[in-house]
Amino acid sequence: MQYARSSWGGEQASPPPRKPFTLIQHNCLGSWDVFLSLFGSFTQQAHPPSIVALQDPPVYRGKLPSFSLFTVCSPPTTGGCKPRVAFYVYSSFLSTVSLLPRFFGRGDVMALDLFTPDGFFNPSTTGFTIINSYITKGRSNNTRHVLSPRTSYSPPASSLPSPWVT
Repeated sequence: MQYARSSWGGEQASPPPRKPFTLIQHNCLGSWDVFLSLFGSFTQQAHPPSIVALQDPPVYRGKLPSFSLFTVCSPPTTGGCKPRVAFYVYSSFLSTVSLLPRFFGRGDVMALDLFTPDGFFNPSTTGFTIINSYITKGRSNNTRHVLSPRTSYSPPASSLPSPWVT
């Protein structure tokens, strides 16, 4: 534990340094080239992003691409539908937090609940949720299938403790 001198001359424990947290959101347009370009750029960084939230990731034979140093998490595929969202979590970051993926029974929405006892942005922020959703075009080119706020932000059906409950 580190100690710092207080203004009155005594020593007090310094809080542990905050873990850097970065989140990148990107639409891959279903393209392997876009995916590889994005993740290739991370290899040149001293600190890759903690989490990458992808929309429309490339899929081959029902599988998402993997990339060294990252763990992939996506909704389960059913009925031949490919996932439209995915999270890639930097392995070093994964070793410092507890992570709970949330699935909503569809391939275009998922969430990650993140927890750490030391706090993310300050000591009292020990957990938060990231929602990743994808908007697809509707049946005609002039309409879009839009996820309503109620769908995107509804608490998942679960008996587990969650930051959704206030």
